[in-house]
Parts: sequence; structure tokens; C-alpha cells
Amino acid sequence: MSKDIGKIDFLAAIYQIAEERGLDVGSVLEQVKNAYLTAYKRWLKENEGVELTAEELKTYTVEIDQESGEISILANREVVDLVSNPNTQISEAQAKLIDTKLRTGDTIMIDVTPDNFGRIAAKAAFQRLLQGLRDAELNVSLSKFVDRVGKIVVGVIQRKDSRYVRVEVDKVEAIMPIYEAIPGENYRSSERKKFLLVKLQNSENDKRMVLSRASEDFIKAIFEMEVPEVANGSVEIVSIAREPGSRTKIAVRSKNEKIDAIGACVGPKGTRIDSIMNEVNPEKIDIIQYSDDPATYIANALSPARIMNIRMAKKSKAAVVLVSDDMFSLAIGKDGQNVRLAVKLTGYKIDITNNKEEFENFKFKKIIKKSKKNRENSSDE
Repeated sequence: MSKDIGKIDFLAAIYQIAEERGLDVGSVLEQVKNAYLTAYKRWLKENEGVELTAEELKTYTVEIDQESGEISILANREVVDLVSNPNTQISEAQAKLIDTKLRTGDTIMIDVTPDNFGRIAAKAAFQRLLQGLRDAELNVSLSKFVDRVGKIVVGVIQRKDSRYVRVEVDKVEAIMPIYEAIPGENYRSSERKKFLLVKLQNSENDKRMVLSRASEDFIKAIFEMEVPEVANGSVEIVSIAREPGSRTKIAVRSKNEKIDAIGACVGPKGTRIDSIMNEVNPEKIDIIQYSDDPATYIANALSPARIMNIRMAKKSKAAVVLVSDDMFSLAIGKDGQNVRLAVKLTGYKIDITNNKEEFENFKFKKIIKKSKKNRENSSDE
């Protein structure tokens, strides 16, 4: 493929590969050039004991004759009086044998293609070309998903190992790290599931999509997909608190006074929320009304428990809530889950009591304000 083998057929094959795979011919030719340059570097080391540095390799180029398909290795040489680096320099005397007009300080491109190099390099170049083509195809495929980051994609599960759930999305490889999987959820081969496209990994050695089902953004993206009012901004998801596979609380508010935010998310006869919950079954989802009033917001966040009273320390974002005896365990939730999610949802530290005296005498922790000169304590109730 340099000066002694099937040049024209090889060039025709390049064009055919590019056309069949929907790739830019220029990018495919660039892969061929890179492959031959790598093979030449290896040939120099194995046959002449010369190892080119990364900087030296930049002075070498590969030229492909578009008519004959002939491939040549060219070296850019600086003309000097005394050669100190034969990998990048040529003496003036040698240069004048090529062109009598050359002088010290000039540069010249010389053909350094070894004899029979085409056959030697062809196999290595072919392997590199295949990898390059796969990379080029992946780049094209991944580019189609740039606008889908943060949105739902549908993938087919390939297999699960100790680190990843491996998924295929529109013929592109994707991974879901185990920590992004819903705990306890089964991932069976050939099963189709929805995933959040978290990011595109497009480094030289890693070209894959990264997915999630455990993130709070997955829940948000599912709501955007199933609830038109969320998708068009009429209903806003203000906050989400999630314990994947178990329970989620989601706070919503309407941007349109004619639209009931919770009703929109639930859908006619519960169809929308049923569809969402089926996707994360057996995880439960509580939709609560957001309020700009922190006390109301906290009360809503503790649902389905009903509260009797609430005291707040707004500066330190803390609250103590009084509930009746029959609501106490419901407000706390199993293993403290209900109050834990309410804390995460509202951003307030919440203490719950069913003792009225304890409620009345509850002391909020003081805020410690630091300054250069001193520290002063102050209550913010």
C-alpha cells in the first residue's frame, strides 16, 4: 500500500467503508494516516533502533495519492550546518543533493518510506484503522445524543456485572454504574427500561453513555416525560427528596392559577402517577404542594401525617412540629424515613414531638456567628 501493493483497491475500499458506515471520507483517510504513522514509528524502533519522541513524530506526515492510492511517509527536515538530531534535521550538503537552492535555515519534506514498508505496515494499519473507524462511528452516534443529556432514553439491558449494568441505546454502548441503579431492582438481559442520560463520555479510550435510574433527576425527567404541564413549564418541580427503590417526595407548584399542580401530576384517574410509579415499582411517590411559607411547606412535606402546630427558627432553618399521638409514628415514618425525606425536601432541620410541654419549651440551637475579633451567640427563634 505504499509503493508495492494494491493501492487503488485499497483507496476504493476506504471510500466504500466511509459510504457504508455514513462516515466522512476525510476522517477515514485521517485514520489511515494515523495508523501508518504509528506503524512507521514501530518499524523505526524495531529495524533501526530509533525511537521517535512525541514532538519528533509531529514532523512526520503521511501522504495518500488520491489517484494511485500510493501511501508515503514524509519527514519535515530542517537544513543545518551540523546535524545534531537526524530525526528532524538534514545537513546542507545532503539537502543540496535534493535541491541546489536549499540553504541552512530552510526546511524540506523528504520521502522516508522504507522499502517493502507497505506490506509490513498493512496489517498493523488495518487493525488501527478498524479501531479508528469504530471510534469515528461512536463519535457520530454519540453526537446524536448531545441534546438528550438530562433526558430519558430507552435502552436494552445487555448484562450486569460487579461494576455496571451494561445497556445498549440505539446501538450505542452505555453503562449504568451500580451506584446509579435502583437498589433491589432486577436487570434482566434483553429487558427494555428507561434511563436518565447523565453524561457522554467521549475521551480517547472511553466513548460511552453514562446512565442512571437512582438519581433524583431521573424522577424529574420521568415527570417531564409523562406530565405535559411539567414539560411546558406550567407546573414546576421545586424539590425532590428520594431514597431509590423505597420512597420519593416531590414538591410542585403551579405557574398558572388555572392549573392544579398536584392534579396535573396525578393525571385523570391517576393514570400519570400510576405510569411513573410502575417505572420505579415498588418505590412510592408522594406529591406535595410547595409553599413559599416555610411552615406550610414543612406541614405539607410531612404528609400523610397531619400536624397540630409548628415553631420555627428561620435563620437557622430549624423547626419543631407538634403532632397528636396517633400521628406521631406516621410523621416519623418507618425507620425515620418520612421526616428524613421532609428534611431533605424542605432544607429545614425538623424535630417532631407529641408532647405539648416539650413543644412549648423546645430550645433551638443557637447560631454561632464568627468574626475576626470575636464570636457571639444569638438565638434566632
